[in-house]
Amino acid sequence: MSFDEVEPKAGRCVYGRPNADTTVVLMGDSHAAQWFAALEPIVTERGWRIVPMTKSACPAVSMTVRVPLVGREYVECDRWRQTVFERLSMMKPALIVLASSHWYQVAGADLKGSGDGSASRFAGPTSAVWQRSLQMTLDRLPQSSAILLLADTPNPHFDVPTCLFEHVDDVARCAFRRDSALADGPRRAEVDVAQRDLRLTYLDLTDRICAGPTCPAARGGLAMFSDAGHLSVHYAATFSPLLRAVLDSMLARH
Repeated sequence: MSFDEVEPKAGRCVYGRPNADTTVVLMGDSHAAQWFAALEPIVTERGWRIVPMTKSACPAVSMTVRVPLVGREYVECDRWRQTVFERLSMMKPALIVLASSHWYQVAGADLKGSGDGSASRFAGPTSAVWQRSLQMTLDRLPQSSAILLLADTPNPHFDVPTCLFEHVDDVARCAFRRDSALADGPRRAEVDVAQRDLRLTYLDLTDRICAGPTCPAARGGLAMFSDAGHLSVHYAATFSPLLRAVLDSMLARH
């Protein structure tokens, strides 16, 4: 899907059992879509269905963002998100999984940097902006739905597969600093919101991905990232058992 497209039928793709009693919706941008590999086996095993509602560079939180690739506000994202809210209000899924990249330029923000967007691109929104935007999204979700918010995964900011190819005999050279891979503002905001919203379960897998001050690029012979910011399909799938336990617990309580 190109950046100027709006999908009017958000959520038309359904995986798992079409007439299942339990529906799981995956909502957000490509950092949400990366979790499909972990969620789909759970849905199949449990006899549920999963409906992906994801759009590239379009966060689940309700804020207008700028896309450097097109050099303007991504208004199509806002319209698409509105379509998702309308679809969810009709579906009333049992569970909604939210995830978003934390590395966005916010429309109208006073960006700092050299003028080419390079520094500001990695600044991330402030805690206050993210908290307000996240709460706006939560307020639009069906009250009957349990909500799982996945913290954004560490962002390498360089193409990991290329690095691994160039250093196949010493993959440790592709490790990157944990503190530079996380956007502090959005993370603090998500923790604050999760402490107040009883419907919300917050899951931060950073410590499992980066056990120390540096994040590895590969583990057990498996590339952990598919590019400069997304988990690889095979590595994301390794989290399926953990997510299965979390989803089962949420639905049992809900």
